[in-house]
Amino acid sequence: MERTIEQRVMAGVGVMYLVRRLVRPRALKVYILAASLITMVSLVSLPHILANLLAVGIAGLPDFALTAVLRTGVAVQIGLVLCLITLGSFFRDMLRSSEQSALAL
Repeated sequence: MERTIEQRVMAGVGVMYLVRRLVRPRALKVYILAASLITMVSLVSLPHILANLLAVGIAGLPDFALTAVLRTGVAVQIGLVLCLITLGSFFRDMLRSSEQSALAL
Protein backbone atom coordinates (compact mmCIF):
# COMPACT_ATOMS: atom_id res chain seq x y z
CA MET A 1 0.00 0.00 0.00
CA GLU A 2 2.74 2.43 0.96
CA ARG A 3 4.63 1.61 -2.22
CA THR A 4 1.72 2.59 -4.47
CA ILE A 5 1.30 5.93 -2.70
CA GLU A 6 5.01 6.62 -3.22
CA GLN A 7 4.72 5.62 -6.88
CA ARG A 8 1.69 7.88 -7.36
CA VAL A 9 3.44 10.81 -5.75
CA MET A 10 6.57 10.27 -7.83
CA ALA A 11 4.49 9.93 -10.99
CA GLY A 12 2.78 13.23 -10.17
CA VAL A 13 6.15 14.86 -9.57
CA GLY A 14 7.39 13.49 -12.89
CA VAL A 15 4.37 14.84 -14.75
CA MET A 16 4.74 18.27 -13.17
CA TYR A 17 8.44 18.33 -14.03
CA LEU A 18 7.67 17.44 -17.64
CA VAL A 19 4.92 20.07 -17.91
CA ARG A 20 7.21 22.74 -16.47
CA ARG A 21 9.94 21.81 -18.96
CA LEU A 22 7.50 21.89 -21.88
CA VAL A 23 6.24 25.39 -21.10
CA ARG A 24 9.58 27.05 -20.42
CA PRO A 25 10.16 30.21 -22.47
CA ARG A 26 12.90 28.61 -24.56
CA ALA A 27 10.71 25.60 -25.33
CA LEU A 28 7.82 27.85 -26.34
CA LYS A 29 10.15 29.75 -28.67
CA VAL A 30 11.23 26.49 -30.27
CA TYR A 31 7.59 25.51 -30.78
CA ILE A 32 6.80 28.86 -32.41
CA LEU A 33 9.87 28.64 -34.63
CA ALA A 34 9.07 25.09 -35.70
CA ALA A 35 5.42 25.89 -36.43
CA SER A 36 6.43 28.95 -38.45
CA LEU A 37 8.99 27.03 -40.47
CA ILE A 38 6.59 24.16 -41.13
CA THR A 39 3.94 26.62 -42.27
CA MET A 40 6.31 28.40 -44.62
CA VAL A 41 7.82 25.22 -46.05
CA SER A 42 4.38 23.73 -46.68
CA LEU A 43 3.12 26.85 -48.46
CA VAL A 44 6.21 27.82 -50.46
CA SER A 45 7.98 25.98 -53.28
CA LEU A 46 11.63 25.91 -52.21
CA PRO A 47 12.96 24.56 -55.55
CA HIS A 48 11.31 27.48 -57.38
CA ILE A 49 12.71 29.98 -54.90
CA LEU A 50 16.22 28.58 -55.30
CA ALA A 51 15.93 28.54 -59.11
CA ASN A 52 14.74 32.15 -59.15
CA LEU A 53 17.41 33.16 -56.66
CA LEU A 54 20.13 31.65 -58.82
CA ALA A 55 18.72 33.41 -61.88
CA VAL A 56 18.76 36.78 -60.11
CA GLY A 57 22.27 36.50 -58.69
CA ILE A 58 23.88 38.33 -55.78
CA ALA A 59 23.31 41.82 -57.19
CA GLY A 60 19.54 41.37 -57.37
CA LEU A 61 19.19 39.70 -53.96
CA PRO A 62 17.67 42.68 -52.06
CA ASP A 63 15.05 43.30 -54.77
CA PHE A 64 14.33 39.58 -55.04
CA ALA A 65 13.85 39.22 -51.27
CA LEU A 66 11.60 42.27 -51.03
CA THR A 67 9.48 41.20 -54.00
CA ALA A 68 9.25 37.62 -52.74
CA VAL A 69 8.05 38.73 -49.31
CA LEU A 70 5.57 41.30 -50.60
CA ARG A 71 4.02 39.02 -53.22
CA THR A 72 3.54 35.99 -51.04
CA GLY A 73 0.46 35.03 -49.05
CA VAL A 74 -0.41 36.43 -45.65
CA ALA A 75 0.21 33.09 -43.91
CA VAL A 76 3.77 32.98 -45.23
CA GLN A 77 4.35 36.61 -44.25
CA ILE A 78 3.09 35.92 -40.72
CA GLY A 79 5.28 32.82 -40.53
CA LEU A 80 8.29 34.83 -41.67
CA VAL A 81 7.63 37.58 -39.11
CA LEU A 82 7.23 34.99 -36.33
CA CYS A 83 10.50 33.32 -37.38
CA LEU A 84 12.36 36.62 -37.37
CA ILE A 85 10.95 37.64 -33.98
CA THR A 86 11.76 34.24 -32.48
CA LEU A 87 15.29 34.23 -33.89
CA GLY A 88 15.78 37.75 -32.57
CA SER A 89 14.61 36.59 -29.16
CA PHE A 90 17.07 33.66 -29.24
CA PHE A 91 19.86 36.07 -30.21
CA ARG A 92 18.91 38.44 -27.38
CA ASP A 93 18.96 35.53 -24.92
CA MET A 94 22.42 34.51 -26.15
CA LEU A 95 23.71 38.07 -25.65
CA ARG A 96 22.23 38.23 -22.16
CA SER A 97 23.76 34.91 -21.14
CA SER A 98 27.16 35.92 -22.53
CA GLU A 99 26.98 39.22 -20.62
CA GLN A 100 26.10 37.39 -17.42
CA SER A 101 28.95 34.92 -17.86
CA ALA A 102 31.36 37.82 -18.56
CA LEU A 103 30.18 39.56 -15.39
CA ALA A 104 30.70 36.37 -13.40
CA LEU A 105 34.36 36.27 -14.38
